[in-house]
Amino acid sequence: MDIGSGHKRRELIKKLLLQESRLFSEAKLIDYYKVIFQAFRGPSHFINESSLEFLREEIYLTNINKYPILVDISGFHKMWRVNVNVVSDGIISLDAYAEAHFNTCREKQSDEIRWLEFWEKEQDYFYECLESLHILSSDTKDIGILDFTVACSHSGSYHKYYTPHYRLINYELLPSDVVQVLQDINIRSGN
Repeated sequence: MDIGSGHKRRELIKKLLLQESRLFSEAKLIDYYKVIFQAFRGPSHFINESSLEFLREEIYLTNINKYPILVDISGFHKMWRVNVNVVSDGIISLDAYAEAHFNTCREKQSDEIRWLEFWEKEQDYFYECLESLHILSSDTKDIGILDFTVACSHSGSYHKYYTPHYRLINYELLPSDVVQVLQDINIRSGN
């Protein structure tokens, strides 16, 4: 993974934060952190928690899912957040969805050490960007919610408003016809 120059990294951070703010106005600090973490690390930290049975239950028990069909968080990796409803809506089979997710988990993503090095370099910019873009206030940095070095869940308000049920998938691992359908849906929905 080539994360490029500091300028390139910072442009990507800004782009991801703006997109998260535009799509999810109720997002909190932890949600902004999560999108940067996922964009950089991918889902490799998730593989031990993932199982086909858990995924199957989540797909079929999720009645109301307000989350977009896909959210492109590419930049460090070719990564999409793909809503589990693509299976129940018949866009892709459970097997193909699960295979793409699990294969994405198995890919060599950024390890914890590289993440910590990246975060140490860029966390001040992360906070500056949130403040300069008027996404979160200047006191945000001092709220001390978490040790922002690890994977985390979305905030309670994010769950309440968006019911996020998605998996991180390297879109190159999806069948090309599915990629095209998802891109078309995404364009029609204005995301």
